Amino acid sequence: MINPSVLVIDDESPVREAIATSLKRESYHMLFAANGLEGLDLIRNEAPSVVILDLKMPVMDGFEVLRRLDPKPTDSYSVVVLTGHGDENAIQECYKTGVSFFLDKPFNAYQLRGVVKNAMAVRLLTDQLQQLVAERTDDLEQRLTEITALNRYYQEQSRELLEQLALYRRALEDREQVLQDVGYPLQSLEPFSFPELPGPPASDTRGCRTPLDN
Repeated sequence: MINPSVLVIDDESPVREAIATSLKRESYHMLFAANGLEGLDLIRNEAPSVVILDLKMPVMDGFEVLRRLDPKPTDSYSVVVLTGHGDENAIQECYKTGVSFFLDKPFNAYQLRGVVKNAMAVRLLTDQLQQLVAERTDDLEQRLTEITALNRYYQEQSRELLEQLALYRRALEDREQVLQDVGYPLQSLEPFSFPELPGPPASDTRGCRTPLDN
């Protein structure tokens, strides 16, 4: 089984090294980018489970990365934003873009591991929920297909039955019309039935010949 991966996007190498050291015991697959542009390429090509994103970087800062990513609950990764003390406006801006995990600088190893584990857990639960929804959707679609087929079958059967009833009704109308044309009183008509057929010959008729014997 492939270990989940963590992408660190930060322009300060000491910060990247500190994060790598703190998460080493968790056996995550670590990825690193020195700016937002490199980070976007790694997100597209490596599909990390968690992205740790610094906001203040050269080339492309964290805000631009978030604008381009447009984070959603259905994404395959969770974003953890690194912020400095007093960055309340920055945090509010990140919340608006869909980020829900934050880590203050400076941080300690326990805080970092806790935030990353929570982000991983949310990602796992989201994946499981999406899988469950997909399975239920497939099941409902299969049931809908079966119901649609049954409905089509019964509609066809009903159509054929109505056509037969129409034929019978037309035959009765034609019969009544013929009887009226010949002047036969309809009130005296009795229900038509086939005459009773004679039973088989008695067993004591040995020696008697029938027309079929000729």
